[in-house]
Amino acid sequence: MRPKKDEVRRKILEAAEIQFLKEGFRGAGMRELVRLSGVSYGNIYKYFNHKEDILNTLMKPFADMLIEGFAEITSHKENGEEDATEIITKGLFRLYEKNRNLFLIFFLHMKGSQLDRKRVMLIDKLAIHIAHLINDDGLSRILARNFFSTIAELALQNEDPQSFKKAVTEFVSYHIRGCCS
Repeated sequence: MRPKKDEVRRKILEAAEIQFLKEGFRGAGMRELVRLSGVSYGNIYKYFNHKEDILNTLMKPFADMLIEGFAEITSHKENGEEDATEIITKGLFRLYEKNRNLFLIFFLHMKGSQLDRKRVMLIDKLAIHIAHLINDDGLSRILARNFFSTIAELALQNEDPQSFKKAVTEFVSYHIRGCCS
């Protein structure tokens, strides 16, 4: 009996998640994807036109959810540092908990892909938000990049969700106190 289309597609996407997490978009190769998925080259190309298409299918819904969640966070009119820390931490934790691998791929492993523009857009949105607080565009961009680099590093170092949540809470609290004091 031949595997169903959904099953083949699922195998390809599961293998791609492993491959992108391990090697990043640039380093991921179709040969390894074939080996990991157990699906032939021809079958992979029946479902996806190219590696970028696989990444988009795997990551776009997660990336869109992250962008929407962040827009909600930055538009929220918090009542101080504690509220802002809680809102940001909850949003990041919810996404981490939903799928840590996709979280890591989004922040660390999409360079070289078209979808990486979403990560850059997220940095730009935070930079604009910070610029309103400190009135320095250059510094706000550096702070935004550093913020997301640190969040990614915390996700990498903390496989346990509660450890990640604690580390993010401490970092976000520190970051907000520094920006807002």
